[in-house]
Amino acid sequence: MGGRLKRLLEEAEAESERLISEAMDEADQQVNQVRQDGEYRLRRAQRGTGIDNLIQAEEIEAKKEAQKINEEYKT
Repeated sequence: MGGRLKRLLEEAEAESERLISEAMDEADQQVNQVRQDGEYRLRRAQRGTGIDNLIQAEEIEAKKEAQKINEEYKT
């Protein structure tokens, strides 16, 4: 019984390490994507180009988010 318990604990530890590693990788990818998006927007804003398009895109995103929140509030 002791050997079986030890094996189960080792498997659980290995699985938890794998899950943590996957979560960290995903978080790193998300952070990198946000950083790239921010840098892109900053460059466009500094150049003064595409500001109207950027504002329009942000307004659309804000409206979608507001609609989502409104729907959640109704339920």
